[in-house]
Amino acid sequence: MARRPTQREIAKRLGLSAATVSLAMRDSPMIASETKRVVREAVEKFGYVPNAAAAALRTGRTGIVGVSFHNVAHQFFAEVLGSIEDVLAPKGWAVFISNHREDPTRFTQFVSRLTAYGADGLIASPPAGADAAVLDDFVATGAPLVFAARYLRDYRADRAMLDDASALRQLISHLRGLGRERITMICGVPGTSVAEDRVRGFREQLSATGIEWREEAWMPGPPTAAGGFHLTAEALDQQPRPDALIAFNDLVATGALSQMYDRGLTPGREVALVGVGVTEAAELMRPRLTMTSNNSDAIGKQAAELLLRRLETPDAPIEEINVPSMLTVRESCGARS
Repeated sequence: MARRPTQREIAKRLGLSAATVSLAMRDSPMIASETKRVVREAVEKFGYVPNAAAAALRTGRTGIVGVSFHNVAHQFFAEVLGSIEDVLAPKGWAVFISNHREDPTRFTQFVSRLTAYGADGLIASPPAGADAAVLDDFVATGAPLVFAARYLRDYRADRAMLDDASALRQLISHLRGLGRERITMICGVPGTSVAEDRVRGFREQLSATGIEWREEAWMPGPPTAAGGFHLTAEALDQQPRPDALIAFNDLVATGALSQMYDRGLTPGREVALVGVGVTEAAELMRPRLTMTSNNSDAIGKQAAELLLRRLETPDAPIEEINVPSMLTVRESCGARS
């Protein structure tokens, strides 16, 4: 055949009914094993590709799940995405990916396209200022929405994320145990749940250990290496200078390390450096970074499983999963593990 054959054409060549071929391709127990083998060989020989549009008309599902993060090139989101695909791909779902780059308009356009194409689900880490109305339009189709790593406050949907407040409480408790008192967190995007929850845990643990909150204790900015480099410079120029810095993630920690070395400072001596981030990167930096894990694999797996459960039981109660973090102590805080 010059073009790819239809299922009906394969059936005709094999002398079978189209229904038999269809059932054989779906591995139905109603079809004999030998017939399934013959059909599989014909499918491979003639290069048959299932028609997704036709299947969607029959089943009411497209097999498409959208995933939208602000930066899938970052190791954390790449690992979350990998775990999502590990759960969904074996079950036949196709994952469509979008980098919204903290742009609410870009996020809106992606969700609108998913709605138009009849996507069966959306897993999102939404940008600050995301339009809830576009999410309303999406879920009105009956497709589930799951928040991963971030969520929109006051929007009821399943979610799986790091327990960000707890992660910061762990870091502050550790730094206070080392005698650090003037602690500054660098980077984080205002208006995002992850930044707000980390600041909340930060403030709570400072108060619990007898330290009064100061407005300059959080220096918001893009959670990138460049952001970490520039905001570390601003933090170190403060008088009095902080005696500890908390990096919002491992990229920020990279920038902070570079700035400290440019100034002749050794992390862990004059200024402690800790953060939330990917443990592999933390191990490779020098000095090795004291960080709480962000549990990317667990977040991705839980988000995908939440979506599948919502597809099976649309009316079930909303699930909110907070994945715990674990503090790993290394040299950058001034203590040995």
